[in-house]
Amino acid sequence: MNKRQATPTSCGACVLLCAALELGKDKMPRLDGMSMREYSGTHTEIQLDNSDKSELLLYEITSSASPGSPVQSSSIQAGYSLPHNLIVAARLLELTVTVYLKPGMVYSLLSCYHSDIVNKLAGSGVEIERAAPPLLLGNQRALEVLGVVQGGVFFHYVMRRPNGTYMDPGSGINYPNFDQMNASWKNYIASGFIIVLQG
Repeated sequence: MNKRQATPTSCGACVLLCAALELGKDKMPRLDGMSMREYSGTHTEIQLDNSDKSELLLYEITSSASPGSPVQSSSIQAGYSLPHNLIVAARLLELTVTVYLKPGMVYSLLSCYHSDIVNKLAGSGVEIERAAPPLLLGNQRALEVLGVVQGGVFFHYVMRRPNGTYMDPGSGINYPNFDQMNASWKNYIASGFIIVLQG
């Protein structure tokens, strides 16, 4: 599955949606105060699909936007998908989450610029392993946080599968490996920060 992110900063929500759908998780509970009235499904859950609409719904949870504020596809004010909010959304999709942090230079830079990330992750109750993740199983997907150093330090989420292929929501394309995904202008740097989802 592949999809191009709906907004410049919704890469996390986009890869979470693709991972969930690949793992057979296409339903999410309706939450009070969020813009879920327009979605198909029952009165207690909504049906997700590979659309901008479903991505933006997840983005309401994963971004730093205030809950209940509908995120428009042209919006960049919502901010990046924050790792602890991604975990909340993944749990709503009934996915098991483990975070792997392998300290290194890029991880240190991300921690410096976004110092509260690890504290908020720990506060979410997620299992945090300070090591590289093991090989992925068939019922797992990895959301890798990559460093992007262009006029500052930013992060970008991509999805990795057990067979080593990647989906980059920046282009909406599947790639056979990291090097092919990172060819040309992208200049992604592995941060050692990986969220493993299991369905």
